[in-house]
Amino acid sequence: MSDLNFYIEHLGIASWLTRVFPAIFRRVLTTGGRCRIYYVEASAGSVQLARWMSRAMSAEVSRLEFRLHEMKDSSGQSIVLQVSRLEFPLMEQKIFSSVPVQACLIESGLGARFGIYLRKRIGSFSPTSPTLWRAMVLIRVVAEHAGSAGSSAVIFLSRMVWLSELAVYSAEHGVELEAVKNRPREWAVRFTLLMKGIRGAAVRFYHGVIPGPVSVPPSPSTSMARLGVDYHGNLNLTRAEHHSDLFFLRSASIPGSDLVVLFSHSHDPLDAAKREDLRQSGIEAIALDRCATQVKDITILSGRGYEPDFRWIRKSGLCRSAEWNWLIRQEAYYDMERRWWSSVFGRSGIKIFLTWFKYAATHCVLSAALEESDGVLAIYQRSHEEVSSPFTAVSSDILFAFSPANAEKERRSGSRIRYHIATGYYGDHRFPLLRSAALEISRKIRRAGAARILAYFDENTLEDDRWYPGHDSARVHYAFLLEQVLSNSWLGLVLKPKIPKSLRRRLGPVAELLRRAEETGRCMVIGEGSHHSLTPPALAALAADVAIHGHLYAATAGVESALAGVPTVLLDGEGCRDSDLYRLGPGRVVFQSWEDLWRICQEHFQKGPVAGFGDWSLLLPDLDPFRDGRAAERIGIYVKWLLDGYRSGRRRDEVLADAAMRYGKKWGYDKISEVGWPTGGRTEVA
Repeated sequence: MSDLNFYIEHLGIASWLTRVFPAIFRRVLTTGGRCRIYYVEASAGSVQLARWMSRAMSAEVSRLEFRLHEMKDSSGQSIVLQVSRLEFPLMEQKIFSSVPVQACLIESGLGARFGIYLRKRIGSFSPTSPTLWRAMVLIRVVAEHAGSAGSSAVIFLSRMVWLSELAVYSAEHGVELEAVKNRPREWAVRFTLLMKGIRGAAVRFYHGVIPGPVSVPPSPSTSMARLGVDYHGNLNLTRAEHHSDLFFLRSASIPGSDLVVLFSHSHDPLDAAKREDLRQSGIEAIALDRCATQVKDITILSGRGYEPDFRWIRKSGLCRSAEWNWLIRQEAYYDMERRWWSSVFGRSGIKIFLTWFKYAATHCVLSAALEESDGVLAIYQRSHEEVSSPFTAVSSDILFAFSPANAEKERRSGSRIRYHIATGYYGDHRFPLLRSAALEISRKIRRAGAARILAYFDENTLEDDRWYPGHDSARVHYAFLLEQVLSNSWLGLVLKPKIPKSLRRRLGPVAELLRRAEETGRCMVIGEGSHHSLTPPALAALAADVAIHGHLYAATAGVESALAGVPTVLLDGEGCRDSDLYRLGPGRVVFQSWEDLWRICQEHFQKGPVAGFGDWSLLLPDLDPFRDGRAAERIGIYVKWLLDGYRSGRRRDEVLADAAMRYGKKWGYDKISEVGWPTGGRTEVA
C-alpha cells in the first residue's frame, strides 16, 4: 500500500467539488493508501473547504513549497534550465510539426512570419498563467517532490491545449496527469471576445479613431519616412554614459524630426518631463494607449484591441478540438494586430522601427505590418544569450547582434532574419565616458581605508520565491559580502542592483548590515532609475579591482564588465553546468559557492595574482569581434543609411541591400549573414 500525493495547479471551489475531490476520493477508496494533497495556487475560501472535506480521508491539505531556481537533479544540473533549454524545445518542435499546426499554416496563407508567431505563442514563457512551459515545469517539480517522499503522484492541471502531449511527458517522469476545467468553455470564450470586439469598435468610433488598415502609398514618401523607437523605460537624451532607448542617436547625426518614440506602458507613461525632453530634441511622442500618457495634447493612436471577426467565428466550432480552436484564435489575433500596426505605421510615417524586445510574439506582427507598408523592422541584441530556444527566436529584417557567432544560435532557435549584422556590444561606447565617475567612486572608497574593491551585480528578486529567485536568496548573497566588508578593513564594495529603488525593502533585516557597511565609508550603492536602473554595470566594475555577477544564468552584466576590461567572476548557484562560460574555467571565472569564490579572491588580493582569475580573454573575440567602443555608432549609421535610402525614393529591398553593401565594405562582409531566410530571398551583398 503506497502513499498517494495529489497536486492541484489551481484549487478553486467549483473544480474541487466537481472534479478534484471525487477523483481523489475514488482513488483513496480503491487503493486504501495514505493521502496528501498539495496546491500551487488557491482561490479565497477553497483551501478551508478542501481541508474540511479532506477530513473524511484523513488527508492533509497544504501549499506546495518549492524554489524552482534552486532545484537540481542528481548531477547538479538546474531543473528549470533543463526544461527551458532541452525538454521544452523538443516538445515545441513536436507540437509545431503536428497535423493541426501544419494545416493551420497552410490554410491561413499568412507566411513564414506567422509560423514564428505561432512558435512564440506555443512557447509563451509565463509562470503565472497556464502555459505549456509552466505545465512542464510543474510536472518536473511534482516528480522531484513526490520522488523524494517515495510516493506516487497525480497532478491536476488546468485544461489547456496540447494535453495529450503533456500526458506523455508527464508519464515519462512518473506523474499521472488529470485535466481540470478551470477555464471557460469554448463558446463562452468566443462570445466574450466577440463582445469585446464590438465594444472596442464602439469606443474607437466614439473617440474618432478609425480601425483597420490605412491606405499606404505604393511607393515610400520621401518627406514622411521616419524612424520609430520603442520606449522601454530609459529615455535619457542627455547622458550618453547611461542606459538609453536612443543610445545610437548621438553618433548617427539623425535629426530629431526624423524620430518618433512610441509609448505603450501604463506603469511608465509619457509625462510632462519626458515630453519636454523630447520636445527640446525635436522628437515626436505618440501614445499607443490612453493609459500610456499623462500628457493630453499629443497623438494617441489607441483603438488597439479585438474587432468582430466573423471569419474566425465561422471557421471555429464547438465540435472541433481545443487545439484547432486555439490555432484559429491565433490566426485572428495575428491578423487583427497586423492591421492595427499597419494603421499605426501608416499614420505616423514610420518606415523603420527599432526595438530590442523580441521575447513576445508581437514583433512578428510588427515585421509583417512593416513589410506591408514597405518598411523595415530592426531589432538589436541587448542581452547575452548562450542557448538556442523558441523563447528567443526572431522574425526580423535586421538583427544587430554582438557577434557573428550569434547567428548560429539564432539559426538553432528557428529565427528568420534577412540581415544578421554583427556590430559589437551595443553599450561599449559608455566605457570611456564612465571612467572619470568610476575613478571618483574608487578614490572615495580608498580614502576610507580600502586597499581592494569588489563590485557586485544582482538580478531582481520577488516575494514569491517559488518561480523566481526570492528575497531570501538576495539576502544570502548580500549578507555574505557585507559581512566580509565589516570584518575586513582592507575591503571595499560597490553594489549595483538591477533595481536600486527596491533594494533595502528586498533585503529586509540584511538592510541593517548594509547601513553599517555604508557607515564605514567602504561600501557604496550606486544606480538610479524609476523602474530598471539607468546606471550601467560598467560604472561599478570600473571602480573596482574585481567584479562579481551573482547569477550565471543571466550573465549580461558580467559580460559588460569583462568587455570593459575588468577581471570578472560569476557565481553559479543555480546549476547552469552546460553554459559556455564554464570554458573560462571553474574555480577561476565560474564558482559554485561564495566560500570557494572568497577563498580564491583572498588569495588573489593578498598573496599575488592567481593565474586565470577573472580572465575572459578566451571568449572575448566570440562575444565582440570589434571591442572598439563603436557599436552604437555602427547601429546608428546603419539606421541612417536606411532612412537616407527611403528619402531618396528607393523601395524596401533596395534600401536593405544598399545598407548591407555599405556596411560590408566598411566593416567586413564576414559581419553580415542571413538566418533562416529562403535561398534567393534577398539581394546578395558580396
